Amino acid sequence: MVGLNRVGIQDWSRINREASAVLDKVGVKLSPSAKVGDLSFVNRQMVEIARAVCVDSGAATVPLIILDEPTAVLEQAETAVLEREIRNLRSLGSVIFVSHRLDEVLRICDRVVVMRSGKLVSDQSTENLTKDDLFNVMVDDATEVVPRVRSQTASAAKPVLEVHGISRKGSFRNISFAIRPGQILALVGANGAGCGEVMRAIFGASALDSGSITVDGRSVSQWSIRRAVKAGLAYVPAERKIEGMIGGFSAARNIALVHPGEAAIGMLLSPKRLSRMAQSWFDRLDVKPGEVQRPLAQFSGGNQQKVVMAKWLSVSKLKVLMLDHPLRGLDVGAGQAVNGQIRRSSEGGTAVILIPDTIEEAIELADQIIVMRDGEISARHDLGQPGGMALHEIIAEMI
Repeated sequence: MVGLNRVGIQDWSRINREASAVLDKVGVKLSPSAKVGDLSFVNRQMVEIARAVCVDSGAATVPLIILDEPTAVLEQAETAVLEREIRNLRSLGSVIFVSHRLDEVLRICDRVVVMRSGKLVSDQSTENLTKDDLFNVMVDDATEVVPRVRSQTASAAKPVLEVHGISRKGSFRNISFAIRPGQILALVGANGAGCGEVMRAIFGASALDSGSITVDGRSVSQWSIRRAVKAGLAYVPAERKIEGMIGGFSAARNIALVHPGEAAIGMLLSPKRLSRMAQSWFDRLDVKPGEVQRPLAQFSGGNQQKVVMAKWLSVSKLKVLMLDHPLRGLDVGAGQAVNGQIRRSSEGGTAVILIPDTIEEAIELADQIIVMRDGEISARHDLGQPGGMALHEIIAEMI
């Protein structure tokens, strides 16, 4: 679809005409002049598909269309529409469909490839394949992880944070839980389950449609990031380089971003106090290299994550520490250091809400696990007592 006339000016009549033809080809009844931002999620997905088909429509070979979790955040009616159109795409080209929903895979796909820990473990036809068969291939049933022993003191304390039936359209529905000082709560779920969205809403980064949040027994109103920070909540995002740090600032300045008081004299930052405070956190978290004035962008990912955590751990009245995939992109050594700090924060009385990279990590660290699927809680596990727990129990609740 070129859409240019002979003098290089866009020919909108031709562009709209060709766009309509491509949209019709993939079965979407949309005006080509409609703004994508005004479309439903399913229609935005179909516009993406139309674009992919359009790009390859003049090629000598059939197009290969890759759909990565296209139904992850869709409602049931939207999912049915998208599934129908995905089936129709087989007449236009080949489709690779990535999904954690096994029922969808079996309904849509001719073949299924299963990977575990980065390795191919199965490649077979879906004909006569059941959901149980596919599940058994996905899970190593022999794997067990022993959870840590929960502090009885923590379990007896009053909740520091409670959420009551919170919902946000298109993200999550009717989420309720409570966490006490010193406890670690893990939110687990497949991609698109809504764990990250719940955490952001609790921190005031996105608005709620319904439900309420209580901190230290007091219901909060007009919740915002500023109010959450003032109430003692902290949030380390999954995308630390985008949302969690300022790469051009020194590591010391990053640590003092949220609560600069310890490094200030009156209204001004004291370079000596700032360096001293930052150096103390560098020593505690073993940040390398030990140059607190170096721009944070010049540190490795693991050391950046330590500095981002130090920014919040330096808060004297920290009550709830929320961590979204804190080990993402870290090597084993850096991951162990971060996990060690999570445990120390918990032992110091801070409540921790964690979205882990793996279920093993959740079982090893958490006192409670809440499993989410399609924006809702599908299961809860109290890991207060020592003993083994098979991973397949949680995986089954996720998919």
